[in-house]
This record gives sequence, structure tokens and C-alpha cells, in this order.
Amino acid sequence: MNRFNSIRTKMIFLFAGSLSVLIIIMGLFLNSKASETVVDLSEDYIQLVVNSNTYEVGREIAGLLEQAKMLSQANTVKDMDFDKAESFLNDMHLADKHASLTLVDINGDAVTMFGDRFNVSDEEQYERVIQGNEDYLISQPFPSGVDEVPIFVLAHAVKNNDKKLGAINVVADLDFLTQISDNSQLGETGVVWVIDGDGVVISHPNPDYIMNLKMEDLEDELGFKGMNKIYDAMEEDIEETYEFIDDQGETNVLIYHSIPNTPGWKYAVSINKSEITGKISYLKLLIGLSFLVIIVSALIITIIISGNLTKNFKYAATIVSSIAGGDFTTEIDNNLLNLNDETGTLMRGIDEMQNSMKEMIAGVKISSDGVRSSAEGTSSISREMTSSAQNQSNAMGEMTKAMEEMTNSINEVASGAVRLADIVSSTQENGMSAREKAIETVKVSEEVKGAWKGLLVKWILYKSRPSTYPNQ
Repeated sequence: MNRFNSIRTKMIFLFAGSLSVLIIIMGLFLNSKASETVVDLSEDYIQLVVNSNTYEVGREIAGLLEQAKMLSQANTVKDMDFDKAESFLNDMHLADKHASLTLVDINGDAVTMFGDRFNVSDEEQYERVIQGNEDYLISQPFPSGVDEVPIFVLAHAVKNNDKKLGAINVVADLDFLTQISDNSQLGETGVVWVIDGDGVVISHPNPDYIMNLKMEDLEDELGFKGMNKIYDAMEEDIEETYEFIDDQGETNVLIYHSIPNTPGWKYAVSINKSEITGKISYLKLLIGLSFLVIIVSALIITIIISGNLTKNFKYAATIVSSIAGGDFTTEIDNNLLNLNDETGTLMRGIDEMQNSMKEMIAGVKISSDGVRSSAEGTSSISREMTSSAQNQSNAMGEMTKAMEEMTNSINEVASGAVRLADIVSSTQENGMSAREKAIETVKVSEEVKGAWKGLLVKWILYKSRPSTYPNQ
């Protein structure tokens, strides 16, 4: 039998082939969706990081502002005694949070925790908090006069019964921004950008960018493409996913979010798009390998299952072939006869057929033995009848021969009588001599006499023979 026409081969081609086609179609569909899905997941992850870090920065600034408020309510601060305030501020200084603490009176004169005294009446916080109607102010970052590290000021009004007496200033650096960004998992090409309300870069892995570049400078001076569009969106506070081309000509994805409790600061994360697409390629490879493993596994499982199924069918076919060849002695495995599935039904049917054939052949044998006995009896009778018929035929032959002999004898007698009559007549007519005629007459008479004797003997012999049939 052609192997390609076997049930096992058909099962492999139909089941494993159909499953393979479906898996391939599904794989192609998943591959087509992988890029979109991975990009979406990557963007969602970046958005999650941006939102989380933005909240962390906002909470840090809110904590500094709350500390400034608490200091403004201290009686030593309200007394506006700079000598006492200097010692108090030095005691309240938090080295990991504050770069400096400063007390400013209603005239703009100020004293620091280090004892430095100067006038800030020309600065923004004096105009807006002490002279203006605002209770607190968070300034835009600016370079410190010592090491050019970006710092910013949180000013909170000092009041006594709603009367402004001055302000307490908390000066903080931006190191906490770097600490927060360093805790983020942004891949190999992830970059954190913090932009102040004026579009100045105040935090970036490249120190040359910090406090030296504005967003529009990136495109105009460094060859970035698309950054002006992003900055315009930031000014209008349109938070979306953007793309730009960096100074290396590589496409990057950028997502930003506004930092709460700040004067328009933006926290942004950019990542090289090739890193995202690299993940897509890796995912496609994993999908392809997974589907290949599934197809091979399905093929192996199909071969094993089909082998187990067709093994029983081959066994059944062997038994049927034996039955067709006249062998009804094959014993079918009881395990197969006891199965409750289609195989068991088939085996029980074959077993019943084999047993029925055995019974039928046994019945035919008994009938043929009877027929053979009858045939032998009939043959014996036929031989007896043939023998009797032969005897009758022999008897008839002998009787016919005897009759023929009798007829010849009668004919001889008749012939003698005719001759005798002719002699007598001739004697009378021709006057033959008596002696010659007498001698001839005697001679003919003797012939007739002898013929009659022979006829009589034959008649006696015939009548004395036994009859062929006893009953006749």
C-alpha cells in the first residue's frame, strides 16, 4: 500500500498541516501587530515613568515649600532679629535638602544662616511676595554664584496677624532631580530632560546642556530636528508622544509631563526609537520560535497519536486479511476487545464475524458429510443397477444368439424339406432312376433330421438356463 494513502499520513497532513497553517496565519497577524503593540507598550511605560517621576519631583518641591511655611511661623523669625535669626536658621538647616536659609525683612535687607547680610529689594521674590500679594514664590532656576550649580528659591511670606513682616527664603539645588532620574529604568538610550518655565534645560545627562541651552537652541545650534515643535507644544501644555531627530541623525521618542508645584517646569523622557524597534525584532523572533516549537510539537504529537490509532487499524486489517484467506484461528487481543471506543467496536465486530464464519463453515462441513454419504449410497445403487443392466444385456445377447441359431436350424430344416420336395417332384417329372433319387432322398432326410435334432438340443439348453432376475 502506498504510504501516502495511509490513514496515518492523512491524519498528519490534515491535522498537523491545518494546525500549522492556522499557526502561521496567527503568527503573521501577531507579527503585523507586534510593532504597534510594542511601541504602545513602550510609550505606556515611558509615560508611566514620566508621570511617576513628575509626581516625585512635585512632592519634593511641595515638601520644601512646606518647610519654608513652617519656618515663617516661628516666633524668632517673626521678631525679625537678625542676630537671633542667624543662629535659628543655622539650627534648622537640613544639609540634604537646603543649600541655604535666608531671612528678609520688609525693606529687603537679608541675613543668611552663615551670617551674610545683603539687600534683595531688586529681586523677584521681594517684589512678588513682600511687596506683592503672593504668599509664596518658587523661582526659576539660576546658576549659583559659587560653583554655577543650578539653584532655585522658595520664598514664603512672614506674617503677624496677616501683616507682612518679610519673607523666609529656602534656597535649594537641583541634585534631587538627578537622584530621582537615576532611579528610573529607561533602557540604554533613555534620557531625562527637565525644562524650566523659560524653556531652559535645567537637568540633563550632558552637563554642557544644563543652564546653557534653551529648547529652541537645540534645533538652531545643534542640528536637532523637531524640538521647536515640541517646545511650542510644551508652552501650550499639549501632552502627547513626540518624535525628534537628534544631532546624530537618529530618531527619538519623547514624552513629557508638567511638574506640579512649579512655575511651568516640564519633566520629559526621550528614548532612541531603534531601541524600541529592537525589542520588536526580538519579540518577533520569540513569536516565530514559539510558533515553530508549537508546530513541531503538534507534528510530533500527531505522529504519536496517529501511530497509536493506526496500529490498531493495521492489526484489524491483518485479521481481516487472514479471514479473507480462510484462516479463522486468529485470537484477537482481549485488551482491544474491551476498549469502549470505536476501535473496540471494530474489534468486537471482527471477532463476531470470525466466530460466525467458523460456525457457518462447521455447518457446511456437516451438511457436506451428509451429502457425501448420500452420494456414496446413490453411487452403490447406481453400480448395482449398472451391473444388473449389464447382466440383462448379456442375457439378451445370448438369447438373441440362441434365437439366431434356432432360426438357422429352422431354415436348414425348411431348406431340406424343400429339397426333398423338389427331388420327389423331379423324380416324377423326369423319371429319374429310383435308386439315385432314393439315395438323394435319404441324404436330404438325414440332413433334415440332423437339423431338427440340433434345434431341439438348443431349445432344451435355452429353457434349462437360470433366469437373470430371481423374481422373473
